Amino acid sequence: SPAVDPTNPKVALCFYGLTRSLKFTIGSIQKHIFNALHSQNVSFDTFMHTYHIFGEYHNPRAKEKTDSYDNTEHEMLGANVFQIDNQDEIKSKLNLEKYRTYPDPWETSYASVDNFILAQYSKMQVTKLVQNSNNSYDYIVFLRPDVFYLQPLLREHMSLVNDTSICIPNFGLDVANFNDRFAITHKENYMIYGNIYENLFEISKKEKLHSEVVISKYLTQHKIAFKHINFNFRRVRIDGTFSDEPFDRRNAYCIIC
Repeated sequence: SPAVDPTNPKVALCFYGLTRSLKFTIGSIQKHIFNALHSQNVSFDTFMHTYHIFGEYHNPRAKEKTDSYDNTEHEMLGANVFQIDNQDEIKSKLNLEKYRTYPDPWETSYASVDNFILAQYSKMQVTKLVQNSNNSYDYIVFLRPDVFYLQPLLREHMSLVNDTSICIPNFGLDVANFNDRFAITHKENYMIYGNIYENLFEISKKEKLHSEVVISKYLTQHKIAFKHINFNFRRVRIDGTFSDEPFDRRNAYCIIC
């Protein structure tokens, strides 16, 4: 494939998963992702897959619950290409119970396991949007809409990526030394990272579906190395409050004051 033009790399930004707090995070996305890339002469298109939630939204691990989930938040992102699925219909289609051979590693009665599966399905769908666009991108960045970015995404981060490596954040590293909430991938390996869902059922028959463990092991088996970069962000709950993150608490300023 053609070499990357270092003076003007072309990037696909792939947002996936629930938008649950985009009204609180959109300013940081515009500043540290969109504007930061524009200022560095990086061309990009924005892709998005998310879910519509009808009825109650409940995330016991994050202690979130609401009967009025905002299904219009995705509009704030202004994605070039997007797809929205009804989460209840996808849950039924995926038959989430079949993934429960082993215990829930988070002890949430499989709620967190279900969320992991749904997130990976969402990631696969946004990967397909990029693939079906027939556009050529040098780098594909996977990121979540429900996090508050604290630092700009830099072109130098992308220079660390090649066909056998990706970049992930250097914080929030779980038992597998892996953060699964963000990744910069290469045009030659983005489908490996993006299509992990296709392998989850077979994996679930052999081990617990612990997100970081499963993804890091899967990448290693496919000879994809992951490099850690200094790129901090905070997950934001549906009410605008920060979830706990294991890095410098001086960054934990209020975003809704």
